[in-house]
Amino acid sequence: MQCSSLEMYATECAARGVCIDWRGKTNNTCPYNCPASTVYKACGPINPVTCDPRSVELPGYGVTEGCFCPEGKTLISEENNTCVSECSCREANGVSRWPGEKWTQDCQECVCDKNTLKVHCTKHKCSLTQQVFCDEPGYMPVQVQIPEDPCCSRTECYCNTSLCPEVTPQCLEGQEVVTVMQPGKCCATFECSKFYVPSSCVIHSYIFLSL
Repeated sequence: MQCSSLEMYATECAARGVCIDWRGKTNNTCPYNCPASTVYKACGPINPVTCDPRSVELPGYGVTEGCFCPEGKTLISEENNTCVSECSCREANGVSRWPGEKWTQDCQECVCDKNTLKVHCTKHKCSLTQQVFCDEPGYMPVQVQIPEDPCCSRTECYCNTSLCPEVTPQCLEGQEVVTVMQPGKCCATFECSKFYVPSSCVIHSYIFLSL
């Protein structure tokens, strides 16, 4: 009952800008328990600054008692009673990141957790790519890095002539094997074609036989 009465009286005084450390004057008969990272202040600011970028120390008349960060430290947020020396995340390589900042590193998506000021990373997720089948003769599947997303790859069909089937037709007498390369194909096709004998050769042969 006495603690409650003194607390109400001190609160009224604080609202008028008068600070009374009544707990200390009563040899802490009415203790005020604070979290481990904070300290008790009989006359602390009504609107303490936090690590939230939107947070500013708002002007307010009077002071209040409560748990506050020690000198040189700042409260992470109004919801988090943890005090830190700097309002940023620190990577293993020493680089500082702002609360809420996101970045990609070593194919991992990282974020500076604004509630804990700890770096959290998860594996980069690749977008679903269309499944590719290399059914044409001579083509083989090859994993190719996606230029706009270097952490991911897609399957493309590349021509490898060493994979082409070796099929040569048996041509009839008077025919020859002709190689045909069709546009968009990896492997050549072979056809049988008649020999082309120029007319001049035929005339000369006739004259020679006549003689």
